[in-house]
Amino acid sequence: MPFPPVKERFDRLEEQLAIVTGLWTTPPGETFSFEGKHYRLTDSPALPKPAQSPRPPIIVGGSGPKRTPELAARFADEFNVPFLSLDSTRDVFARVSAACERQRRAMPVLSVAQTVAIGRTDEEAKRLATSQQRSFIDGAFRRRRTLLKPPIDDIEDYWHPHEKAQLQSMLSCSFVGSPETVRTQIEAFTAEHQPDELIVATTTFDQQARLHSLEQLAGLRAGAAV
Repeated sequence: MPFPPVKERFDRLEEQLAIVTGLWTTPPGETFSFEGKHYRLTDSPALPKPAQSPRPPIIVGGSGPKRTPELAARFADEFNVPFLSLDSTRDVFARVSAACERQRRAMPVLSVAQTVAIGRTDEEAKRLATSQQRSFIDGAFRRRRTLLKPPIDDIEDYWHPHEKAQLQSMLSCSFVGSPETVRTQIEAFTAEHQPDELIVATTTFDQQARLHSLEQLAGLRAGAAV
């Protein structure tokens, strides 16, 4: 399967978004045409119509400095920032805001995604989080795609100093700790960015520990505005 350069992939995505939104919003009984570099449609009846009116919401996500904010400003109903530090998240939101101003379009819903590992204690949670850390190291730095690995007692024996520095920057906003620690972390993060939506994922290896993390997180959400 061809895998074109980044610019072409963005060009194609832009045309795809234009086509999909155009098809969805074409009034019944009318036709839709599109002439692009990669895709062409002529007098499409734009059927069937989606159940949602005027169209389903579109989510654009990423951290790119140029094309991503512009696509979000043109097409997104929601913009998602995945797994970035406080400073990086702030910068991405600012770029999207500036792009929306240029397009004279209201800001989309802003969401952020972060990972979570909740244990009975901070130390237990830090150990659980080593599964995710090992996955990042193997995939991002060592180019070895592997299945999720079990946690280890001492991550210092696994990573190299340069990997540690980069990984800690990448995962600096992960929510890791006891329930009360994670509550404090989430409150600080949401106070800083005030996202409309917070999406969390867990890469805990053990199924029971993973369910425990999610149950504890649900308990925090039920007991306080986090």
